[in-house]
Parts: sequence; C-alpha cells; structure tokens
Amino acid sequence: MIEVKQAYKTFNRGTPDENPSIRGLSLKINDGDFVTVIGSNGAGKSTLMNLLSGSIQADSGSIHIAGQDVSTMPEYKRARFIGRVFQDPKVGSASDLSVAENLSLAMKRCGGRGLRLANRKAYHETFKEKLSHLDLGLEERLNDSIGLLSGGQRQAITLLMASMIEPHILLLDEHTAALDPKTADRVMRLTDQIIKEHKLTALMITHNMEQAVKYGNRLVMLHQGKVALDISGSERENLKEEDLLAQFSKLAKT
Repeated sequence: MIEVKQAYKTFNRGTPDENPSIRGLSLKINDGDFVTVIGSNGAGKSTLMNLLSGSIQADSGSIHIAGQDVSTMPEYKRARFIGRVFQDPKVGSASDLSVAENLSLAMKRCGGRGLRLANRKAYHETFKEKLSHLDLGLEERLNDSIGLLSGGQRQAITLLMASMIEPHILLLDEHTAALDPKTADRVMRLTDQIIKEHKLTALMITHNMEQAVKYGNRLVMLHQGKVALDISGSERENLKEEDLLAQFSKLAKT
C-alpha cells in the first residue's frame, strides 16, 4: 500500500537553522497494516506524515501509494485517498458549521454533493446511523455547532469524517495527545474499531508507550530520520513497554 524509497528532507537548507529531518528513509507498509510510529522529538515522525499526505515534498527519493507514484502529487489530490487526524481536535473540522454540515463536507470529498446534503432527511438518517456507532449520543446533535462539542466528541467525529472518504490510508498524528486519559482511551478504542471495520491501512504517531504496544500489528521506531526498529508478527505481540524504553535508551547513546 505504501512504499517510501530513500526519502530525504532537509528544512532551511543552507542556513544556520538547517535541519536534516528525513535522511534516506525507506519503508514498506502492507495493505491493512496498522502501524504505530514512535521516536524521540526530532526523529522525523511528523515529517514522514507530511511527506505521505503531500503537505510537503521530499528533496529526493520516491513515494508510492497503492502502486501509484505520488512523489510530486499535491496535497489536495492525495486528499481523495488519504484521511488524516491531527493532535488538535479543532483541526479537521469547521467550528462554525453544524455536525451535519461537517459530515456533508466529508461526503463531498468522496463524491457527494456538498452542504446541500445536510438539509435532506435521507442524509440526516445516514449521518445519525453512522454517529450512533460512536456511542456518544451525537446522533441527536446533528444541528449543533461542532464547536460546542468536547474535545473527545469532536475528535471522534473527525475520525468518522476521515474514514467516510474510504481512504487508502489513515494518518493519525498524535490524535489523542490533547485529550484527558479517559477520553483518550475511548477515542483509541473507537480508532481501533473504525480501522478494523473499514479494513484501513493506518499509521499512528504516538508518544504513549502503552498505546504503542497495545494497538496495531506493527511498530516502527524512527531515529535521526531513519527507521531504527521495525517489529511485527510474534515479536510485536510479545512486545512490552519496558522493551521500548530500553530501545530508546540504547538509541540515545548513539
């Protein structure tokens, strides 16, 4: 589903602030993989997400998604087959629009007909049915401004919106980091449910070691812009938090 070959990305090249963020990174992600991505600050995690989404382009190397070379494809074109949820629950939805109107925008991305859908009873029923699966009572708040919802409720709707476009890839950029522990746990369970139900290929950045070992079928650790650790199968199933902490300590010495 994803193949990154020898990608390089340096910010502020030729200045005193030059920052080589991605340094010859190569990575293959299989269709249906749920990959947790970890690494210290500055390891290149968010840069990798930005390269995949098209919000920035690599200096060199290539990126293929579902067999298509997207290395120079702009972000708005990739948005048709990539869903993304950010750390800030306010990003990814429009605060001044209603829940129904935000869902309509998501449907427009996958071929729907835009905001007019929100005024049709048939689509309201569709939205209610989808929201009911979140088990947050949001199916009764279709006409409420999404800006009135809690962070966890809004993030849950953003997850739903990202999956409605039937993406090839779902990118989760520390999407529970701004939530309290109880809400973060609920959003993570919803995340796992949505990924499994839609059979999505997903990459999730997290600094939470419990999440890193509990969710997904594969774990990738980045260090200095490269893949330092790639674990799957039985090794991944037996992975413990202390194993990751030990690996962090080892890499810190290099």
